[in-house]
Amino acid sequence: MASIREVNAINRRRSQADPAYGLSAQHRFADGDTITAATNFGTPGYLLLPVTFRVDVEVTTLATATGVLFEIGDATTGVALVLDGGDLICAAGGQGNDGADGTATSLFGADGHRRSLVFSILPGTGQVQVHADGALVIDETAVAGVFTSWAANADGEVGDVDTAITARVAAPLRVALANAAVVGEIVVYPSQLPRTFRR
Repeated sequence: MASIREVNAINRRRSQADPAYGLSAQHRFADGDTITAATNFGTPGYLLLPVTFRVDVEVTTLATATGVLFEIGDATTGVALVLDGGDLICAAGGQGNDGADGTATSLFGADGHRRSLVFSILPGTGQVQVHADGALVIDETAVAGVFTSWAANADGEVGDVDTAITARVAAPLRVALANAAVVGEIVVYPSQLPRTFRR
């Protein structure tokens, strides 16, 4: 039987493998919450700085899981994380070459599958990265190589669309989350990136 010291060491190594390890949480949002951009990100210009989001997601019915995990911004400039069955899609920044998006295909493999996601954005180089359970599953860069801000100063929502969502997300996916759930809270780390972020 492992000693308390050995168990603590194992748990510490597992924690340190988490991309969000060591980051300082500043905001937390639960399913159904409105994310008020002006209050949470407007000062001092956090929409122009790097950001990291952490969210745990469980797919209850894989075949029909779809919709918005969370979104912030408007149709022109915004950030979103959405489900399309077992696929995870992320988007950030503006339209055309001024934003970036990516897909992790078949990230969820069965009913009841749960993943811990860490979504990070670096506007200065136009990069978006997503880690799932510590493994890098999306790593994309804007064609322009930069976008000024990752979202417009417009409200967002957890589990649905507040008033508008980035047009980088396909129209059929701009809907309330169904047959999946945000587990616990979305944790936001403004102006921070994981130590594992690849530049």
